[in-house]
Amino acid sequence: ITALGFSLTLGTVLFALAIMFTIKGLFKFLETNYQATLIQVFMKRVRHEMVNGIQHISYKGFTKLDAGNIQNTFIAEVQRMSFAIRQYLIYSQAFFM
Repeated sequence: ITALGFSLTLGTVLFALAIMFTIKGLFKFLETNYQATLIQVFMKRVRHEMVNGIQHISYKGFTKLDAGNIQNTFIAEVQRMSFAIRQYLIYSQAFFM
């Protein structure tokens, strides 16, 4: 602090700490926002791919399917994908720190 031309007082030290924690909070917000956006994009992509996969089923095959089973499979796959992405982001953050 003294190298920058400021005197070493309680006020300047507290101000410097406040600035550093504000910057840290801003970076943490940007990181969390990026992760949330990334998770949303992957979840949306998985949902669209699953719905597009149903389009290739014949009408006769589609009428024989159980709607509850299809919904349960969709929900389970999207949850697994979301969990996997979150774990990957946590691991990659821990690896680089």
